[in-house]
Amino acid sequence: LNEQYRMNEKLYEFPNKAFYDNKMITKVKILPEDNIPWIKKDYPLIFYNVQGNEEIESKSKYNNDEVLSVYKCVNILMEKKVELKNIGVITFYSAQKQRLYDKFYTKEKYQELKIDTVDGFQGMEMDYIIISTVRSNPDGELGFLKSEKRLNVSLTRAKKGLIIIGDPKCLAKNCGIFRDLVLFCCSKGLLVKQLFNNDSIMKIDEILEY
Repeated sequence: LNEQYRMNEKLYEFPNKAFYDNKMITKVKILPEDNIPWIKKDYPLIFYNVQGNEEIESKSKYNNDEVLSVYKCVNILMEKKVELKNIGVITFYSAQKQRLYDKFYTKEKYQELKIDTVDGFQGMEMDYIIISTVRSNPDGELGFLKSEKRLNVSLTRAKKGLIIIGDPKCLAKNCGIFRDLVLFCCSKGLLVKQLFNNDSIMKIDEILEY
């Protein structure tokens, strides 16, 4: 099987290169809504630089700064007339999932928002996906975030648009696959310090230590 029908072709560019040796081809043209201010108009992907504080709870991890950033992203998409039932939030950690639950599900208007771990999204697809990577530490420790299978699943759930939230310096420090992802987003001008802000695009030398 070498054809994919789910995703916008730009969203599939990195997964195709990283996981499928560029052997997959796209058979459909899926476009995001015109009114969402992507950094690159024809590239509905943003890596949002959030260097928060990761914390531990019952052997799991959470990052409250990323919770607030997810909340901001969801509300921006809602302002752009994206229905909540078409937005999914993926995180790698159960403690982060619980904090996202507490942030959103205590309010009636967010009940249709889908929030789950990577494993919970296996086999699913949604128009827009927001990924909370959680990890942010000076040593670049990622734990099971290094799983290429989990990263592949998380990156390939979105049909129309994808927002990745994380600390690029931490993610790129020791892990080859995340380093590749960070460098890819940076090379495309998609890694930003401020959400949907073309004036905050980051350069490679702001991220990597040589």
